[in-house]
Amino acid sequence: MSATATPTVEAHFEASEFPEFEQADRAAGLMLARLLICLFALLVIGTAAVGYWTSQNEANGTDPYASEAYSLK
Repeated sequence: MSATATPTVEAHFEASEFPEFEQADRAAGLMLARLLICLFALLVIGTAAVGYWTSQNEANGTDPYASEAYSLK
């Protein structure tokens, strides 16, 4: 059995380019964090709005499968 060496790939970047990469990573992370914060806020507001609407608008329909304890008559 012969051992084959896996070729290694070296990065072809200059040392001066790494600060630029770090800056781009920070900017992308910041934008992703802002996106997640906005989505979370919208979901909280939407959930609260649906909860409020549900508490204010009771169901008036008749469901033949609903038990008597839940009827709104």
